[in-house]
Amino acid sequence: MPNLLLPLLLVSNLGAGLIGPDGNALPFGGDVEAIAFLRNAEVVSRKELRGSANLPEKVLLRGGGVEAHALFRTVDKKKASARVGKETIRDFHDSFVYECAAYELSRLLGIGNVPPCVLRAIDGVEGSLQLWIEEAVTAYQARQDSSRPPLEDRLPESFQTMYLFDALIDNFDRHEGNILVDSRDRLWLVDHTRSFRLYTNARGLDRIVSPDPAVLRRLAGLDREAVARCLSPFVGTRHIDALMRRRAQILRRLTPQLRAG
Repeated sequence: MPNLLLPLLLVSNLGAGLIGPDGNALPFGGDVEAIAFLRNAEVVSRKELRGSANLPEKVLLRGGGVEAHALFRTVDKKKASARVGKETIRDFHDSFVYECAAYELSRLLGIGNVPPCVLRAIDGVEGSLQLWIEEAVTAYQARQDSSRPPLEDRLPESFQTMYLFDALIDNFDRHEGNILVDSRDRLWLVDHTRSFRLYTNARGLDRIVSPDPAVLRRLAGLDREAVARCLSPFVGTRHIDALMRRRAQILRRLTPQLRAG
């Protein structure tokens, strides 16, 4: 594999171009500004989302003349095993910290469709606070619109990136409810609280057919030290070991694409 040198953190312009509650673009120049807003903005209101698992809250934030919605998650559940869909998951851990870990790892890989997310305490309760994607519907809702081609046909590159990312973080709970598409036909990946498992192999490798060459090169260039610097605020050593093992499995599978790129 090529030995690519990566900066500690790839700062994308994901924060730029996001839409606020009024339908206008939020004035963030990039992720750094969006993250600062999430950490420091005043909490104006909170509303529990009862139709969602684990009862997250939709929060209205205000700061510096800017208003934006965010999603506040506080879930942190551990079980010896749990049934998820048709699968029994051992060492089950559903936690808000993995939401932030997924976002930070997506930045490291240059993946631009995981919304900015930070750890933050609200009223003494710690959780993940992630920018809300306005003017968006779930993949399930989009599928009901028969007047347009299916999402996977319209956005094949985004789905390929999703398959690779989910294999890397072992996201066993990806479904149509946590894939969003906004009014500009941009795909967004949310709800990664059931990821970063221990002792697991990369799954779904057969779906990764034509990954983004740039993302694949960054994955090949990742070393354990860079990953540890990125993820150590959120996960432990064994989580990083498992992720690096899945990385190796993905790269072995995708060696022909990597050489061609």
